[in-house]
Amino acid sequence: YILLFQDGYIQRLEKINIGVDIRFPDFCVITTDDYLDVIEIKIPSTRLLLQDKSHKNYYWSTEISKAISQTEKYLDSITKNADQIRRVLADKLGINLRIIKPRGIIIAGTTSEFEKNKEKADDFRLLNEGLKNITVIPYDEMSRRVRNTIHVIRDLKNAKKKK
Repeated sequence: YILLFQDGYIQRLEKINIGVDIRFPDFCVITTDDYLDVIEIKIPSTRLLLQDKSHKNYYWSTEISKAISQTEKYLDSITKNADQIRRVLADKLGINLRIIKPRGIIIAGTTSEFEKNKEKADDFRLLNEGLKNITVIPYDEMSRRVRNTIHVIRDLKNAKKKK
């Protein structure tokens, strides 16, 4: 159901085995403009941040740090093997796409972890924005995005009915 939760994607490639000597993540997705992105999924109970009391700030938890490292390796490997991956996907699956600076999305945890702690929420945003090609999205944020999309669609539908 990843295509329902993350707008901008038109096709999902699940654990594709394309005969290239690289490991693939659980999901690769194709954007509406035919680029390849990587989605790494962890469980909702994954802790996002830990506190460094001596410096009065928060940092990525071990699980999220591992997911970031794993996703970076996927992105690097895909970039290095882009031509071969493109050829194989075109030949085997009839998919023509562009592999230029793929993005990584890690879905993990929930914002309830920091909803009553403004500093923790701010540090989550700072850390997330500091990542180069990766975004960490909590599960409930994904849910909010779906609700917002549904709301916009309903508003458009109601506006058309009024005309």
